Amino acid sequence: MTGLLRLARLLAVALTIIALPARADDGSGTRKVITDALAEAVSIPQQAQTLVDLTWPSTGPGDPRVAAMARQELIGFGAYGLEALREAIFTAAPEFQADVVATLVDARRAARTGSPHAYLPALEEAIWDGSIEARRLAMAEISMFVFPPAVLSTIDAIYEEPELALHGIRALGRMRDERSRFFLGRVLNHSEPRYKEAAAASLVLLNETGLQVLRNAVRSESRDVRLAAIHALLPYTAVDDLTRLYEYVDLHGDTDGPEVLERIRERAQELEILLEEQQLAEAASAETETEP
Repeated sequence: MTGLLRLARLLAVALTIIALPARADDGSGTRKVITDALAEAVSIPQQAQTLVDLTWPSTGPGDPRVAAMARQELIGFGAYGLEALREAIFTAAPEFQADVVATLVDARRAARTGSPHAYLPALEEAIWDGSIEARRLAMAEISMFVFPPAVLSTIDAIYEEPELALHGIRALGRMRDERSRFFLGRVLNHSEPRYKEAAAASLVLLNETGLQVLRNAVRSESRDVRLAAIHALLPYTAVDDLTRLYEYVDLHGDTDGPEVLERIRERAQELEILLEEQQLAEAASAETETEP
């Protein structure tokens, strides 16, 4: 029994040792791979390119630990890594392009000054040539800046990839570039309802230029067009729009639903009060001017 007990204990110890987890990698090996690779680069741009190559190897997926650490190093390069990232939009495999754009955005935010000259062109190039997700990310980011070329590239991407339509239509509104009114007007008048609503919401952001497109659209013979236009326009109507609102109620009171008509009547009442106040103010001003 003693021998059997000793054997059982030895087996238990052996099994315990086998079950112990392997010692976790402390990252020193991964760090050495990156340090050695960077040591061969003779300039900062070359170092940035080295990090790009380690993050998204052209030969296919590499060591994920190396890629993750190299990506973080690349973000830390800030503005100095943007040119290499811009080039990576074209050289990385399609499945990695969205990650390239995300890294580009992170690197830009890590930059300490201004808007580096390579940043916005790189985003626009991603809209032209990136994967669907890369384009989506680039549209969302570039719409926060004033960069006129992005209007055309965004419209082209919508035509090429209908899956991007809602994202692109909303981005065009955030760009606030009046040149997009023609495209948004076409979407409002000739697309399916969900796109009409998005186009109308974006037209509002183009200020008076976009509001005029909506004013024309509320007189459309298409109920879907009218409803999309009036819902977007109504909060921005002014005293000059009173006649248009009255016409809407008279012409479409039997077809466009009680809810929207009630909203129009309420807005018309608000504008009538505002008009009366303006008229009273003008009359008082005229009396003051004529007093001796």
